Amino acid sequence: MAGGRERRKDSRMAMRLPVRAQGFGEDGSTWTEMSTIGDASSGGACFCLKHPVTFGQVLLLSLPIPKNFRQYDLSEPSYRTYALVRNLAPLGDTYRVGVLFLGKNPPRDFEKSPSGLYLLPKYPDWSVLIPEVARQLSPDSNLIPNTKSLYVRLLAETGLPGFWLFVVFFVSFLAIILRMHASGTPFLRFVAVAGLFGWFGIALRNLTQDSFTIPIMWVMLGMVVGLVPVSPRVFRPKGGEMNYR
Repeated sequence: MAGGRERRKDSRMAMRLPVRAQGFGEDGSTWTEMSTIGDASSGGACFCLKHPVTFGQVLLLSLPIPKNFRQYDLSEPSYRTYALVRNLAPLGDTYRVGVLFLGKNPPRDFEKSPSGLYLLPKYPDWSVLIPEVARQLSPDSNLIPNTKSLYVRLLAETGLPGFWLFVVFFVSFLAIILRMHASGTPFLRFVAVAGLFGWFGIALRNLTQDSFTIPIMWVMLGMVVGLVPVSPRVFRPKGGEMNYR
């Protein structure tokens, strides 16, 4: 519900019809449970189940839904359709389940992993206004874990080459900081200590944020690199020590 009204493409109608739900376990087993539909449309239905299910799980339903709600098998007494679990709400010992009808055929690669989880290829613009959908897209949702880690994102999007390239790039700043600390110049040692704390802060920050668009990250690292000597004249050995001119 959003703004007191349902924002669905297909209007739902309250009805009480028996439904048989069949699910699939990770070990290849199947389970079946009878329930009663509370409301339905040509695109989905809502009912309660005692068996635990997961957001994104695919069920096989069999129900005597009215013909005007069907897409096929108009003459059959029972309407068999695969359905995607899109909404879950605990109700005591049961779960209120909202499903989206997928049709007579299961999703792609369903036969290889019947117990796998599936997501819609594209959410329509209006769907993000529905609290049930917005909750599942939220990083705080436990149903779709999101680590928000830059390192995990690099592995997922660029693979090992991109991940190790970033690691080498990031560790090179640590080498610059340690070089500055070894210079012996009080000012550069002070900058190196501050840069070392900043470097560790950025490394920890990347565990919980997956974006490169954080100004403080590039400003701090840029200031450290800006103090790297670009010419031998910047540092001149004198008395066995490096002096800053």
